[in-house]
Amino acid sequence: MEAVLLATGPWDRFGILTRRTPPPLLSVANVPVLGQHLAACRCAGVSVVHLFVAEDHRAFREVLGEGRRWGIRLVMHRLSGPEAVTSRLRSLSGGRERRLLVLRDDTLLMPDAVRAHLAGVDQDETRGSAIEDGEAWGILSLPTEALERLGGGDARSALAEIWESSGRGVPPESHPQDCRVFRSGEDLLRLNLESCEELPWLGMGQATREGVFVQSNVQIDPTARLVPPVLIGRNAHVGAGVVLGPRAVVGEDCCLGDRAVLHDCLVLSRTYVGNGCEVRDAVVDGCGIYHRRHGAELVLPRLTLLADVELESRTGRLVPRRHRPRS
Repeated sequence: MEAVLLATGPWDRFGILTRRTPPPLLSVANVPVLGQHLAACRCAGVSVVHLFVAEDHRAFREVLGEGRRWGIRLVMHRLSGPEAVTSRLRSLSGGRERRLLVLRDDTLLMPDAVRAHLAGVDQDETRGSAIEDGEAWGILSLPTEALERLGGGDARSALAEIWESSGRGVPPESHPQDCRVFRSGEDLLRLNLESCEELPWLGMGQATREGVFVQSNVQIDPTARLVPPVLIGRNAHVGAGVVLGPRAVVGEDCCLGDRAVLHDCLVLSRTYVGNGCEVRDAVVDGCGIYHRRHGAELVLPRLTLLADVELESRTGRLVPRRHRPRS
């Protein structure tokens, strides 16, 4: 079986968190959301995944490569616009009778969810699964001959019509809990904090003690205090006197300055958190911060307490990137 991943937006639902990274590449437990999808497909018996990308295709190739990390073959389709999705889906059939699994990029799927969906599906059956009541499909499996019924225009709407006309949708309550909504900054923070509590995700790293997971090449000052559950990504630096946790996820290549305090928060990759900075109930992405409690977004234009990081060529250390004033 082959699968199709529609990473075609809309992407503005994540606000400033898409300033550096396309939403499907945002991470949950330091694994890109699309990486979670690829792993779920592999565990469900899918060998080839077609990724439909409308923009920033180089970022997807850089992060996902050819899919070898997840044990599948990834074929990337760069689209000229939303209207190209329909024609590209039709071309996948190629006159051959086979089944396709079509996944949206606004849900987070784990292997059990895909297995449950595919269980007992007939070869000629079109079957869809909604994640929440009243919404269109989140997972859709169909024979390629069904793609001939696709109309022009918006492919998601056309696929939703195919799903509804099949009359074989699976009610949301029949889904395992491994199927989560992923449509906003609040969802991103909630999923990462849940990953701390439940630890069901991929790529968690090595448990240094109960509830504390540290990936490779992480530097932690002896005076730092880690309060589980905590997950720290590769190449991160945790400074002196830092209080990290409970419920904190730190991404790859991050630098936490001395005496920083972080809990109930997510620090996305390549972010510097300055000395004495306190982050609670928020997502930090370079100079951008999303605060869940107030529903507020803020971008700091100059180096203050938050910043992007860069590798200093002279010392090889991660340092905050100094934003030069515009001339």
